[in-house]
Amino acid sequence: MGKRVVIPEDVLCQIIGETVVIFDVRTGEYLALDGVGARLWQLCQEDGDLSRAVAVLLGEYEVDEETLWNDIAELVDDLAAARVLTVTEA
Repeated sequence: MGKRVVIPEDVLCQIIGETVVIFDVRTGEYLALDGVGARLWQLCQEDGDLSRAVAVLLGEYEVDEETLWNDIAELVDDLAAARVLTVTEA
């Protein structure tokens, strides 16, 4: 995929159990991610490298690489549309 994600400074998050709650200060809206989505968010907070995140997730979950990439791409597109992250070229 060769993409990186950047979480804007005015997007806050809190991990509650296995859920990540995301708050967009600009809009006042909340989002919640759990499962693989929550884990992806945590990995993106570390360095934003989607290829590295997928490699880590492949080691943690029983899923084939193509399915994971498709699911991650869809989630990243949804989060970008919600403006809680931006996608750039690596």
